[in-house]
Amino acid sequence: MQTSDNQILPNGTGYITDVGMTGPLQSVLGVEPQIVIDKFKYNMPARFDFVRGEAIVSGCIFEIDEKTGKTVSTERVDLKI
Repeated sequence: MQTSDNQILPNGTGYITDVGMTGPLQSVLGVEPQIVIDKFKYNMPARFDFVRGEAIVSGCIFEIDEKTGKTVSTERVDLKI
């Protein structure tokens, strides 16, 4: 999940705390969820198998004024692929 606090700061700097995840939707940072849960529950080493399937790409587009170098607008982006 994005932090979704995109904004333009007082001197024209575009800002977002965290743009979010890029990877499989049904995962824990791209890894099969049960593997991660078991690793935390049992504190044992685990091989992380990556999940395949529907994914998301999160980001933020900043429009910059070429003359001033300041941010004009921001737009959050979430694309399911």
